Amino acid sequence: MTQPAGDFSLSSSALVLANAAQAAEAPDAANDGLLTAEEARSLVLFGTQLVVLSACDTGRGTVKAGQVVYGLRRAFLAAGAGRATGSSQGEGRAGRVA
Repeated sequence: MTQPAGDFSLSSSALVLANAAQAAEAPDAANDGLLTAEEARSLVLFGTQLVVLSACDTGRGTVKAGQVVYGLRRAFLAAGAGRATGSSQGEGRAGRVA
């Protein structure tokens, strides 16, 4: 599945990892401390039963006309995870599991 030019829906959702503060010194995007939805989609997770994304707004994504919601949760499912759950709780909103 190729992302259309100018479509940043999979690269705009990301998990910030421990070494993200040193992203400027990273030799490449694979080591920048960010795991984008696009990168997560390319993981091989077949055999993984459950992925739990435990951080605010991990259940959110971009909606485009005629398409499904793309984001971190969908990326982990595309990578082969059997199930993925995330939170849509953010500041000022009640939490719910997606």
